[in-house]
Amino acid sequence: MPRRDPAERRDASPRRGAWGLSFAVGRDGRLRTARGDDLAETAKLILAVAPRERPLRPEFGCRIHALESIRTARERQVAAALAEEALHRWAPELGTPRVEVLDVEPPRVKLSVAAGARRAEVWIRCLGLEASA
Repeated sequence: MPRRDPAERRDASPRRGAWGLSFAVGRDGRLRTARGDDLAETAKLILAVAPRERPLRPEFGCRIHALESIRTARERQVAAALAEEALHRWAPELGTPRVEVLDVEPPRVKLSVAAGARRAEVWIRCLGLEASA
């Protein structure tokens, strides 16, 4: 039986994350969900993590956690833009996702994520809003 390259195995086999989400890490270091069409899982996995929260990949995550409030229309636009930026960087297979802030109940934020014909709504706990809660 031929030996497999360890990198090939790691790339192909999904793992269960801390939130019970299935994901695989590609050779380029980007995350892919085991079920590639599960937009909500992918969005939550990326958007719920603040930069510097993961010691082995400190740049991973979404900068929405740096916001101290999301009350005004302008702050909602900034939050949506930060979420779109993170999804574009860490899940390029989604294309150009559109994000809209639907609801804010500090410290939680409800986001609508649309990628092509797929839509999902996710709640995330925003670390920057915890102080104002």
